[in-house]
Amino acid sequence: MKPVFRPSRKLTGCKYLALLPVLLCWLALMGLSACQERRHWIKSGVPKQKSDLDHAGCRTLAAGQAAREYDRELSILETTGDDSGSRLPRTFAKLDAAKREKKLFEACLGRRGYQAKPIK
Repeated sequence: MKPVFRPSRKLTGCKYLALLPVLLCWLALMGLSACQERRHWIKSGVPKQKSDLDHAGCRTLAAGQAAREYDRELSILETTGDDSGSRLPRTFAKLDAAKREKKLFEACLGRRGYQAKPIK
């Protein structure tokens, strides 16, 4: 009778093994985002239409800036050879870009006089 599990068997042939670091990073990010406090940005005396325009404008500015920074980081990875064929540096760059976009969005709203209030 042959054993079901062979510890000496190498898993290098598994095509999905390379995705394991990406999956672990994604799971960690989801776990952290579930614990994060949600906030709503408000400014007293501003009509909803104006507030919506301000939010959309800040979101557009933040997304554009974060995308430029992400592209710059990817080009650095490619020119320095730090990428080494792994998807992990790109995954971290993408996570950094998402965090940066959120910070840029919040900074933009703060400059426009909005204040963050926790959502209960």
